[in-house]
Amino acid sequence: MKKLTVLFALLVTFALSASAQVAISTDNSSPASSAMLEVKSSTKGMLVPRMTTSQIELIASPADGLMVYCTTDHKIYVYDVSSLGWRMVQYGSEILVQTVTGSGGRTWMAINLGASEVATSKTDANAYGDLYQWGRAAEGHQKRNSPTIATQATSAEPNPKQDAWYGKFITNTSSQHDWLATPNNNLWQGVSGTNNPCPSGFRIPTQTEWNSEGHAWEPNRNDNGAFASPLKITDAGFREKSDGSLQEVGNMGFYWTSTTRVKNGVDYTDYMRINSAQAYVNYVDDNFTRCRGASVRCIKD
Repeated sequence: MKKLTVLFALLVTFALSASAQVAISTDNSSPASSAMLEVKSSTKGMLVPRMTTSQIELIASPADGLMVYCTTDHKIYVYDVSSLGWRMVQYGSEILVQTVTGSGGRTWMAINLGASEVATSKTDANAYGDLYQWGRAAEGHQKRNSPTIATQATSAEPNPKQDAWYGKFITNTSSQHDWLATPNNNLWQGVSGTNNPCPSGFRIPTQTEWNSEGHAWEPNRNDNGAFASPLKITDAGFREKSDGSLQEVGNMGFYWTSTTRVKNGVDYTDYMRINSAQAYVNYVDDNFTRCRGASVRCIKD
């Protein structure tokens, strides 16, 4: 009988505590009066469930306000019953961006998009970052191990519910060599450019801006000079247009510009290429087309 009494008391205590406010903190402080749950720490963050796009779409009858982190495009989504869909949480205009002043006095991001650290060497894998197809949004295709699909996109802006190519690297061996069925030269132009993957206030550099930066590396205008520069450029390689395979990783670096050109009726984009022999901005390359995946280093507008 005594055991039953103790058990009953424990159950009552648990029920009361379950309906009360809860604080998880390092200083044993009470939660704010308006909060049902408060998590407080000066050294750690809080994780919401992490899922791929496919896993999120399989959630049965999502509750209004359900929140998840999408590992496909690295964004937080909240379910909105009124629109029967997942809405991306809009980030503020100011985010934590580590910057560096380039040789020409311009402000650049200190790392490639997708990299986790400033490069410690020109072959620092943690500083390689993602590989984007020119003009595409950061919806997951840029990840080095993203799946491939041999179907060209029919729209420049992604739609996760309708696009079979959403989050996938689009392969293409046609003469146009574009991930987009109808080429568009107006993507990635300026801070407000369609699909601009850079943080707020940053954009893809132009051919002139990359060229100016490269001239400052003389007399070592190669990957050694590029790494020795304030930008700490790496030999991140590229992703092949035909099958999505990684090429020249650790040997060469390919960096997109926003400058576009047309040659013999085919749309191209300038890029900056580095290796042990040289670093230069290529104007037109019949082989390096928009369907290939290259690095992105953003510049402040």
